[in-house]
Amino acid sequence: MPRAADRENYRICWGVCAFLNLALMDAPTGIGLERPVTTGGGSFGTISQSLQDFQLELTHIGYTELLVNSLGDNSGLETVAAPAGVGSLWYAYWKIFRDPATNPHQGPITLGGDYAGEALFFINFQ
Repeated sequence: MPRAADRENYRICWGVCAFLNLALMDAPTGIGLERPVTTGGGSFGTISQSLQDFQLELTHIGYTELLVNSLGDNSGLETVAAPAGVGSLWYAYWKIFRDPATNPHQGPITLGGDYAGEALFFINFQ
């Protein structure tokens, strides 16, 4: 049985950690499947191209799970972000990319070296 302090930490994290738990989809898979990332037409392909304009490479899209009663549940993310698949509670939130000039790692599934992550959306909690 978890200690009371562990249960309390879990309860606190349950709300905030929704945006820290990631499910990743690698860019070659997302591009190949023509996966949407936003409800407004953004896709793996369009995000990849926008990063290439700055000599950066999209490696993954990070999805966050919108669990009932979590901070993400009331964020409105599902109105702007595409889910990972039909019926999924995981919604696109992070773009993860690398600078090939400083990180030569090649591998769509594995990660190695330095990467940057950037939120795709600004969320205003009310």
